[in-house]
Amino acid sequence: MSMPYIKARIKKLNIETEFVKGTLVDFIFGFIFANAKIFSSFVPFGLSYYAAVFNKTKWNVHFASVVVGTLFSVGFGGGIKYLFPLLLYTAANAFIDIKTTYIKAGIVGCFLFLTNTVSAAFNGFLLYDVVLGICESFIAFVAVFVFESGIDFVKKQSNRTIITSEEFVSVTAIYAISILCLSSVPSFFGINITSVLSITLVMIMCYKSSHGAGAMIGAIVGVINGINNYSMVSVVGSYSLCGLVASVFKNYGRLGVCLGFILANSISTVFLNSSTEILINVFDIFTASLIFLFIPENVITYITSYSKKVMDYETNLKRQSDVSGEIIRKRIKKAKNSFNELSKVCVESDKNKVYTKDELINMFNDVAYKVCTDCAQRHICWQKDYKNTYSQMYNMLEISQEKGAITSQNMPGSFKNKCIKTDAFALAFGFVTERININSMWNLRLVESRKNAANQIVAINDILDEISDDINIFVDTKFEDIIKTELDKRKIKYNYVWVISKSNDKFEITISTKESLETYLIEDAIKSVMDEDIKIVKSALNVYKILPEDKFSIKAHISQKSKDEICGDGYLSVSSKKGHILAISDGMGTGVNAQKESKCAINLLKCFYGAGFNLETSVNLINSHMLNRNGENFTTLDICHIDLNDGTLKFSKTGASASFLKTGIKAEKIYCASHPVGVFEKIDSSVSVRKIKDEACIIMVSDGVYSISDENWIEDEIKKLDFDDVKKVADSILNKAIEKKDGLKDDMTVIAAKISLNV
Repeated sequence: MSMPYIKARIKKLNIETEFVKGTLVDFIFGFIFANAKIFSSFVPFGLSYYAAVFNKTKWNVHFASVVVGTLFSVGFGGGIKYLFPLLLYTAANAFIDIKTTYIKAGIVGCFLFLTNTVSAAFNGFLLYDVVLGICESFIAFVAVFVFESGIDFVKKQSNRTIITSEEFVSVTAIYAISILCLSSVPSFFGINITSVLSITLVMIMCYKSSHGAGAMIGAIVGVINGINNYSMVSVVGSYSLCGLVASVFKNYGRLGVCLGFILANSISTVFLNSSTEILINVFDIFTASLIFLFIPENVITYITSYSKKVMDYETNLKRQSDVSGEIIRKRIKKAKNSFNELSKVCVESDKNKVYTKDELINMFNDVAYKVCTDCAQRHICWQKDYKNTYSQMYNMLEISQEKGAITSQNMPGSFKNKCIKTDAFALAFGFVTERININSMWNLRLVESRKNAANQIVAINDILDEISDDINIFVDTKFEDIIKTELDKRKIKYNYVWVISKSNDKFEITISTKESLETYLIEDAIKSVMDEDIKIVKSALNVYKILPEDKFSIKAHISQKSKDEICGDGYLSVSSKKGHILAISDGMGTGVNAQKESKCAINLLKCFYGAGFNLETSVNLINSHMLNRNGENFTTLDICHIDLNDGTLKFSKTGASASFLKTGIKAEKIYCASHPVGVFEKIDSSVSVRKIKDEACIIMVSDGVYSISDENWIEDEIKKLDFDDVKKVADSILNKAIEKKDGLKDDMTVIAAKISLNV
């Protein structure tokens, strides 16, 4: 036989072994719970277990185990009233798929109450029997919740690393219920085996648990045992006190736990029962203590391992979150006020600098020093008639700014007639005016930088407003733990889970996993605990964001071909909390420079948009950056922002080609003549807004596709195309453009997108 055949046989054998093992475990559990007696002859836990674990693939195993256990415990006469609810519940599941725990518990309670009522009618309809029937039905109702929450962990304890506090309570209750299956065993020398095992369970759990957990464990075991006791309240109180004191004494080892339990029982006997009648038998306690003292440590560790997996809830967590949020909001407000003042300073100084009179006189004196120092007529110009000389120099400054330069020909006539060194004076004055012009140019650049800084500060203030609103959130740690539990059940290893609830009923869940996963695995875990429609966005490596599903969804595809090895077109298609953005940037020219400019514009757009800047501010900041770069390379920027919540489309074009919007059978061309980014200080960006109701298709192209003599061919083409396959649409338009241009003569990029209404 070949090795693949042997491996296949071994794999099949392992699967069959696991199936047999699982079936056997299910049968044993059903048998045990069906034997757990209360009120000396009632066994409702088998029915509750059956309802909690019922599934249509293995229902027969659970059904058989509960039937056998019930008949073994109370016989056919006593078990008939449990067989009818079992059959009725099975029949109900054949017609409807019962999933909600409340419905399961309600059906079980009602069916059991019905059979109890019929049984009471045959026995004379005594009030006592009716009350017992109501109590048993209620216990069966509650037990469904216990088994639903805890039985999965009991069966797969080794595979779990964390459990919720609800599961902890349920598992403890299941352990206590399991002990009740021995309630029919007669006492031996006054020692009750059920009581001994219950006390042993409490001691074991208190030995490894906190004080509060010890009291809770005692209360749970006390409730289960007290059901069969007429002084149930006293028994529950006694077990709770014993559990609390035993856990307090755990620091003194096993002996301390035993002594604490005995001491607490003595106190409860006197103060709770107000008599010398012992609530918990002393012989039972001593026997349980001996078992506890000699039980192996690894057995205790296994039994109590689930208590260490319970997640802690800090009661003041929300208060801490609120206080922290308020402090951060105040600091953000202070920062925002500071930025506002800084913006005002930038705006107020946003004027062309004008030289003062003293500064101009100093410049004029420099000219006089260079030209007039050795002139024979200097005493006439600069002593007798100095006011007129300065006045004429002011006039020459105006002429220089108007004509571009001062010469001996365009000097004022009165000055030219008086000066004997007009050529030398014009040359020296030209140096002064050149310095003034250079200073003015740099001053304009400084003014523009201040404008950009003011715009950025205003944009930062807008972002601070959004951050301040986002701080008004609640970190839902309880739901985080529920999600962690679901991930743990599916053996999904995670780094962290964050659940943020916002004031507008929005939520945001972030899950970081230790390895890359298919999104459907995350979706399956989330949908098992949430009824809302969700979308999953992979925001980073192994980081998944779960958000409420938008009103609209989008699918897009980009097709691109380059004329040379390096493509000068850049593109972007990215989603964020604000929606989805599509963009094409066409770098001027070809080759490395064109690619560098388009890539720079696209990267800046992605950064600004991701940081929270709005569309207009992002374009202005990109233009300022491109303007201040060295060289004279420009780039176009064609952007479409889609708000997936309300269906608003914003088309922003700076030197870009037309885009096309198809709604129904109509196709619209969206175009505006404007300059590329990085050409002028003031950006000439055109924003066109469209609103869609149900479905729309978008085509965006670079200049290489659009610059064909027949401009209407794209409109005609998209009217014929089926946008269900956006890749096919993008490829079709790109290939058609290459065909119309008789080959690939320019870089070409096409974005095809379809926006659909989620139903």
